[in-house]
Amino acid sequence: MEFEYKYPLRVPADDAWARLQEPEAIAACMQELKDLRHIENGHYTANVVTAVGPIRLKFHARAEILYGEDRTISAKVAMGDGRAGTVDGHFRIRLALRAAAESDLLLDANVAVGGRLGEFAQPLLRRKADQVVKDFAAALRAVVEQAKGGEEA
Repeated sequence: MEFEYKYPLRVPADDAWARLQEPEAIAACMQELKDLRHIENGHYTANVVTAVGPIRLKFHARAEILYGEDRTISAKVAMGDGRAGTVDGHFRIRLALRAAAESDLLLDANVAVGGRLGEFAQPLLRRKADQVVKDFAAALRAVVEQAKGGEEA
């Protein structure tokens, strides 16, 4: 499943990029993410708790986050629960300059679901994944714009 989103920001790309350098700020944008732990050099573990329809799921997740010099963050995420299935994702967050005090937050996601989850719940999972990514991007936008507002106060 592939997703692409573009969100205008009311802050310059450099200000937004400074805020995105904080993994905890990014993690706080995912309501489903619990117990984030930094392992080493951009590697993290966490638990992800979510629901797909009436089914409640808890996954153990491992992530690698790479920061590029061109205002790009790449993340590889692998999640599994040992029974229902796995979720693997590649995510890219980019900042593009739009005007002197404005920029665009660009988010691309490629998510693959395996196991019983992938077999039986594909339409539900597509909607759920789309909603999770949209919620994350909207929360990230708010965090970045709020940080700029807090500096001006």
